[in-house]
This record gives sequence, C-alpha cells and structure tokens, in this order.
Amino acid sequence: MPAQPDTVREHDIGLAPHPHQWGPGFADHRYPGDHLTALTQRPASSGPRLTILAAGFDDTAHRCLIPPGYDAPEPPCRDAVPVSRRDENIATTVDNPAPVMPGIRAWSAQRGWRVDQHGRPLHPHHVVLAAPGLGLPTGLGTSTWWGENVRVEVVLTAPGRILLTDHDTDPALLGGPSTPADYYLTHAQWKAGRRPVTWAGIEVAARRIVTTTAGIAVPSDATAVLVRAERPLTPAMTFHAWTCVYTVHLQLPRLPTATGPGVHMVTETRLRRQLMPCMHRGHRDALDAALH
Repeated sequence: MPAQPDTVREHDIGLAPHPHQWGPGFADHRYPGDHLTALTQRPASSGPRLTILAAGFDDTAHRCLIPPGYDAPEPPCRDAVPVSRRDENIATTVDNPAPVMPGIRAWSAQRGWRVDQHGRPLHPHHVVLAAPGLGLPTGLGTSTWWGENVRVEVVLTAPGRILLTDHDTDPALLGGPSTPADYYLTHAQWKAGRRPVTWAGIEVAARRIVTTTAGIAVPSDATAVLVRAERPLTPAMTFHAWTCVYTVHLQLPRLPTATGPGVHMVTETRLRRQLMPCMHRGHRDALDAALH
C-alpha cells in the first residue's frame, strides 16, 4: 500500500519544526506499540473494525475503495447540531457512492490525505491502523467534521504556579476544540472546505479557551509557545475523522486576580509529586514538554 505522502509531513513540520514537539502520529513520530494495542480494546459500541483483510478493501496507488459494513453508529445527538455547523455523514457504498462537498476533496488533496470512493479523507496513518488485528470503523462517527478535527490544550502557567482544571474529578489541562472563528472564518466557509490550521489560529484558540473555560482574562503581554502536537488514537476516531491535539504553553506574566470554578493553581512540586500520576498520559507528556 502507498506510504504517507510527503505533503502531510511538510504540513506537520511547518507547524512544529522540532522533533521534541512531535507526539505519536505527528511528523516522523510513529505510534508506540502499546498505543496500537489499545485499538484492539475499543468498545464494540464504537463500531466494527475495518482491516486490510476485509473483502473489497482496495488501497493501491490508483484508488482507495472502502467496503460497506464498517460504518460507526450514528450518535443520537447529531441532529441537535444544525447542519450548517457540521458535516453530514455519508453511508459507505460502492455502487454510485454519494460524494462529499467538492471543497472537502480539494482540502484533502491540499493536506496530502488519500480519499476514498466518496471523496472522504483517510487518516494519514491509515495504512498502519488498518493492519491485521488492529483496524478502525469508517464514516463520521461522533466527529463534527470529516478529516482532522483540531483540539487545542493549554499548559497555563503564572509565576510559581501551574493552573489546572477538574475533569471527571481528576486534574487536567484546559482544552477544547478549535472553531472556524479562531481563523476568522464562518461555519459556511469551513463547511465548504476552507479549513486552515495555522499557529495564529491555534494561539487564538488557546487564549479563547483560557478565557471561556477558566474565567481568566489573558493579558496582551502573555507569551504562547507550541510545545507539542499529536494525533492520538482515541475511542471515538474513525478512518475518516480523527483528532490532532496541539498543546500550547501560555505563560501569564502575573498571577490572575480571579479564576472560574474548578480551576486550581498548584506548585510544580505538588504537580509532579501528587497530581501528574493521576492525569491522562497525553496531559502528562504535554506538561513535561512545557516544563522541561
């Protein structure tokens, strides 16, 4: 099967040029074996797993044909989101496949992603993820958009303190999805396939997330640095919709005078001794990258 195009790597390195910024699935950082093994432990409710051994799977230099029967189930909450603010799912078929919007196909080509018979983008590491014994569902799943759904997480520091939030009672980084407004675009433009990922947009998202989720007004003299980028293997991902997480270290020049509920300011000593062992692996890696 064809290798990952150079275009994907070039885009990645354009955003995060240094190897120490690369997490699994980004640029030249391969997925560790234990990350791939976790794919086999996905709940059955996430959908059947397609591998290269499936009848009708054809991934050659000339085309990529995805067989039906492996689509992730439709989430019941999808209809609650207006169609104008999300992509519409397409059931996988081989005969007369319904196409995605032309802009999605063009955007996928620009990013260097392969597309299937519908024009749906495929994960840049789909060759690895479709290996026998691994596999993923197809279709949109629970995602909002085809292809790469960007999430921004923030390591927020102030003099002598790191700011964390609560997530299911465990300490966590602030974070949330990037939005079209972070790039000064409308949902209509995004839906049509205009979906840039730039450092400027990632920084806007980081500052917005801190303000809206932590109740902290970020001063103009705060500094922001991209410390990590990763394409994690998540329970919700499919071959056609996945997440790329960009972690920003946002350094406040002074302690905030007020924070929102569920936000805690801790010392680095307490963070490393008491809190980091309880945190998600990706958040631990992001903190190490920011605080090294």
